[in-house]
Amino acid sequence: MPAHESEVISGLDNVDHKLVYNEALKVLGEGPMRFAPIDELSTAEQIAALSEEEKACFDDLKNRWTKKDRGHKYSDAMILRFARCSPGPKKFAAEPAFKVMKSFNPRYLELSAEKLEAQLMTKTLFVLP
Repeated sequence: MPAHESEVISGLDNVDHKLVYNEALKVLGEGPMRFAPIDELSTAEQIAALSEEEKACFDDLKNRWTKKDRGHKYSDAMILRFARCSPGPKKFAAEPAFKVMKSFNPRYLELSAEKLEAQLMTKTLFVLP
């Protein structure tokens, strides 16, 4: 791990998550904060907590994806999600996770309720095949 990454991860040890949550609650109010995760580790903390085998899978996926220009980039959180949710009985399996990464439509990374507001206001449902 590069030195600057270890500094970032070690700097997160002193973060009071309840204080961060309370500060966000003051800024955002009760409405939006009902969707906020409570006591969830940051992405850097989750990556630091991985076992050696899981970390190797994460690093492999990240390196394989960034090695080639594929038109879009995945954040560390998204790569971690692909690794954790890899198809099959064994989680953190690099090959199945990479196949899913290649076939994942990047359009879904940009979707939000705000962008879909006009469609949602029509109350039209599209049945999945």
